[in-house]
Amino acid sequence: MRVAYWLVAAILAWTSWYAIRVSVRAWRGEGVPWSQRRSTALMDPDLRAGMDRGGLAFGLAWGFMAVFLAGFALALSLHARGRIVGGVLSAAAVAMIVFIGFGCSIVEFNRPKFLVPPRHRDEPGAFTARRRLRRSLLK
Repeated sequence: MRVAYWLVAAILAWTSWYAIRVSVRAWRGEGVPWSQRRSTALMDPDLRAGMDRGGLAFGLAWGFMAVFLAGFALALSLHARGRIVGGVLSAAAVAMIVFIGFGCSIVEFNRPKFLVPPRHRDEPGAFTARRRLRRSLLK
């Protein structure tokens, strides 16, 4: 079971590195955006644009999740029970939750602006775009 934690932590670390790399390149205006790399029918265009804006926050959240799982696996394999291990796991869990919240906020509301790439700061969030679409359909 411990090997599974290490495997999942490694997969999350790679995913985090990839998402952060793509997001930083998009921030600089280089490369292909996240939404064009993945095509799925489950995401509408507003949600895809939101994933382009919030990729950095989600990448950081996946990174903290990888740290959490690696710390948990290390604690299991060393039978470590201490304040340092608990502190690292707690800090990683809190950071992961905070960055997931930031990512969801960026996708839906395009806030906080300092985490949104500069060229996407004037776009509406997915929530606002859907609300505008509903209002235009009702008229």
